[in-house]
Amino acid sequence: MDNTIPEHENDELARLSTEFPGWHIWRSVDKHGNTAAWVATNRRDDGYSPTLHEDTAERLETVLRHPPRGYARPVNPPRSATGAP
Repeated sequence: MDNTIPEHENDELARLSTEFPGWHIWRSVDKHGNTAAWVATNRRDDGYSPTLHEDTAERLETVLRHPPRGYARPVNPPRSATGAP
């Protein structure tokens, strides 16, 4: 099991992370420990999708330029001052 990310992919991760600071860019790992998808986790509550994943860095970058809107509501919605949901 070798989940070492090649240097050129580390460079791409760093570049995408710098270019899209509101997103945490990372590589997923398959059941064998090999790097798999390119993933971006949204660190902001801005209405965009919370997670994006693509097969290549280029495809992820394209989606990051125009991310889809998110449809989910917060897992724990804020409570009112009375404690009622």
